[in-house]
Amino acid sequence: MKRYITAVMTFFFLVVSSLVFITPPNASASKDLEPQLLKKGAGKSAAQRALMRSNMLENVDKDINHELLQQDLQRITKELIGPESFGTETQETLTFESGGSWFQGWYTRIVDHDNQLSLAVVGASQYLPEESSKLNSELPGYIGVIINFIDKNNEEMTVVYDAFPEQTVFWSNREMVLDDPSSTEWESFYWRGKGKNGLIAVITNESIKVSIPGYIKVSATIGERNPYNSLITWLGPEGLVEFLPFIPLHWFVYSLGSNSQYSFTLLDLENQEVSGTGFAHQETNWGSVFPPAWIWTEGINENNTRQFALSGGVLDLGDTTMTQWLVAYHSPYLKWQFRPTLPDTEYETEIDGCSGYFSITATDSLRKLVITAQAPTDSFIDVSVPTEDGFLPEGQESFSTQVKVQGYIKFPFFGYIRVDQYIFEGAALEFGADYACK
Repeated sequence: MKRYITAVMTFFFLVVSSLVFITPPNASASKDLEPQLLKKGAGKSAAQRALMRSNMLENVDKDINHELLQQDLQRITKELIGPESFGTETQETLTFESGGSWFQGWYTRIVDHDNQLSLAVVGASQYLPEESSKLNSELPGYIGVIINFIDKNNEEMTVVYDAFPEQTVFWSNREMVLDDPSSTEWESFYWRGKGKNGLIAVITNESIKVSIPGYIKVSATIGERNPYNSLITWLGPEGLVEFLPFIPLHWFVYSLGSNSQYSFTLLDLENQEVSGTGFAHQETNWGSVFPPAWIWTEGINENNTRQFALSGGVLDLGDTTMTQWLVAYHSPYLKWQFRPTLPDTEYETEIDGCSGYFSITATDSLRKLVITAQAPTDSFIDVSVPTEDGFLPEGQESFSTQVKVQGYIKFPFFGYIRVDQYIFEGAALEFGADYACK
């Protein structure tokens, strides 16, 4: 018994002594907590080992075995829709009826903290069955530019420019990742939209050029991608679910934060010219239409050492709906992703679009991530999204959001211990459809 008590007390001492450095006394007021236990030269304590293990929970090979991939896809399908619905159908037959609407779009947001500026560019194409008789070889689409900045009068302002090009074309190499995930060729995509009076936009994984005559010109470059999943860099937020064709909406993040240079001219505001450098978040959505209700939020800190991205809400699967969330938080200490197909993952949320508030707690057997977002109600602007009736302003987005992220690891006897905390300023937050303020 004495030996047992001694062992327990020793364990208690080792764990507590290794954790006291994680959350200093001023933790609640600190924006950037630096766990001293991870600095070079420190011994690998119990806390260190747990922290390292928390960053390596993924269980997918970096090299793809196609036979195993097919088995995993079938397993995930059964988990999502139930074995009674799966039957003996193959993946190819689990698709939506032909002739339905579909879209694909790319969203890039560049943040320049030094100049208190956010620049977002959207380019998307959409097919609507009722419009098919009017189509030639190119699809109609949407161009959106949103800028939040300090103008020459030292006042914060947000400007939004929308355009609807009659002709868009695009290609994406994303599916090539299944052939060779080690190649960077799958990272490439190209989207172009053209309209009347010189309207044109070209968006790729490396650059952006937009010209909306009489309103705005935008130019930007995007550097090497910062992957959403730092352990398996080809894997996106959905994991293998991304490759299931019957899911009505997909989300892939190309980069959580790439080096970027930008410039724009506000032709309708006395030709104001602005240029600078920042960090770019870049992603794509594709599927039928946006969901009945959704939340999206994203942020990058001042030196691009921390990023987070989150998307989720109500997913319409025809006869049924489900609420799902996809979350990532990266810091010098944590490289965490949560998704429904990871074991023991659970979520709790609080959503109030009319007060600009959102919170989520994501947990599994080892980790807990708490994200709390608050934006001024007067900072939201309407954003257009693809619907069954075309692109309509069903989203409300703010670039003035403060987001607090807290990471916890579960230890035996002690429960969850906080190991990381950060407050993002100037993050993006979007409430959509039924989650938006009516």
